[in-house]
Amino acid sequence: MAWEFMLILIAAVDGRQAPSPFTVDKLEQMLRGALVPGGGDDPARNIQFELYVPALLALGGFAIHPGPPDAKVTIFDEQIGVEAKRVSSLNPETLRSHLRNASRQAVGSRSVGILEIVEYRGIIAVNVDTYFNELRPQENPIDLIKQFQNCLDPLDNASKVLRDKTGIIGLLACGYVAGWHSSSDGYRFDVLYPTRWVSLHGDDKVDRRLAEQLTMVLGRMERRCREIQAQVPKALTF
Repeated sequence: MAWEFMLILIAAVDGRQAPSPFTVDKLEQMLRGALVPGGGDDPARNIQFELYVPALLALGGFAIHPGPPDAKVTIFDEQIGVEAKRVSSLNPETLRSHLRNASRQAVGSRSVGILEIVEYRGIIAVNVDTYFNELRPQENPIDLIKQFQNCLDPLDNASKVLRDKTGIIGLLACGYVAGWHSSSDGYRFDVLYPTRWVSLHGDDKVDRRLAEQLTMVLGRMERRCREIQAQVPKALTF
């Protein structure tokens, strides 16, 4: 989608560290997808979301590095795994299965005999556009908040499978809602990018400190996104 693509390019251009997750090969794979995304699995859209999540974190001020898993983010000198998943089904068991698989990838989990080894801490990001098919940006803000909450109830329930997963700091839900509406100035294209951060750190003091830092930086990310969005409307009004 155009909004995600724009933020990825901004993060790629702004980034000064090398190596970077925003490689030419990844950008080319992303651009090979259909202009209008369809349903089901779409490799190009999967890659776009895998780049969009580290782009958001980069806009929040974090240093971003290539994976595995999809990327890594540096918090307090520790590299945290970032695993991004697109979901196209609201089926509870399907969603729980996605989260279980993502939890293993996010922390580099591997089995050694009867032991499960966790290589690093991680966060999971889930694309939840499917949940917002009925959401309209021009709705009353209070109604939007209620609809947003209702849409994320299935994800909140499914995320319970992560509560006992070692090394998982939290879950980031990313959505996208867009629509045209008329105004006194003509027709305008409105965009919303709802996000939800759920901390899953338990009693671990280090996990809690990392989760608190993520919460603060995600606030900076949202402000940066609003600044970028404020520069767009004139190009999308006629």
